[in-house]
Amino acid sequence: MATSIIRELQGLAAETGNVSELLRKAFIVAVKLRLDEFRKWINLELNGYVGDEVLPAYRVLPASVHAWNPVRGWIPIIFQEDGPLYRFVSSARMGKSIGEIDELLKSDSTFFVSKFAPKIAAILMSEQRLPMEPSQHISRSGLASILDAVRNTILDWSLKLEEEGIIGDGMTFSDSEKEKAAATDAVHVRTFINMVGNGNKAYADSTDNSVSYLSMPSVLNDVRKHIQEHAKGHEQTELLQKIDDLEGATTRSAGMKKFSDFVGFAANLSTVWNFVAPYVPKIQHLIASLPQ
Repeated sequence: MATSIIRELQGLAAETGNVSELLRKAFIVAVKLRLDEFRKWINLELNGYVGDEVLPAYRVLPASVHAWNPVRGWIPIIFQEDGPLYRFVSSARMGKSIGEIDELLKSDSTFFVSKFAPKIAAILMSEQRLPMEPSQHISRSGLASILDAVRNTILDWSLKLEEEGIIGDGMTFSDSEKEKAAATDAVHVRTFINMVGNGNKAYADSTDNSVSYLSMPSVLNDVRKHIQEHAKGHEQTELLQKIDDLEGATTRSAGMKKFSDFVGFAANLSTVWNFVAPYVPKIQHLIASLPQ
């Protein structure tokens, strides 16, 4: 009997070697066992999370905010810690591929810089006495935690497959092993990502690193309350109409268009945006769950 690819996975996952190689071997297993959820997750880890893909919780990292001063270098930007803006900017969403993360960690840097979207940066700069471009700083250990989370997920997954009697012969699996894989929890990525995500949650809300299993109406109703309290006249009317339009979206593409219209308008109103910004990741998460 040839060496089991499942046991090879376990050995690789238990080491501190190349995670991209580990993922590629795991991809072979996912394809041969027809585990589509795992195949998609592995593809995202190898190629990066782009567009409206929802991030796993382990890819939302604690961050500090700094601005570049030409004379003094990086200087910290201080926020009110219990304020909504602090909660929004103190978490960084890391969508880079595993290969890119691995390359970053080969450097001697103790922190890594992540730039804000232009509209968010403009809002933060408008609050400064001397406007300087802000960035998020992510610690080296924070970035390395993503690699550990991927290793742990694949180790747990491969151990679960073996526990169910799915070990393979070399790179081949029998029909009965494929049937077993389809009938067990090993088919679901969330079974394992729950174990490594913050707060035992599978997917992240960048405000509190946990999933928001909320409905679109409940989130948008909270946003409406802030708009009614902090916006006046024409601006309030326009914002509420854009929220109504967003709530009526039934597809992901329509939702993203309505969402962009809302954010584009709200981001220019700093008195409103400070209260609305923490809801942005939740809304993005909910839009991503809509059908194409």
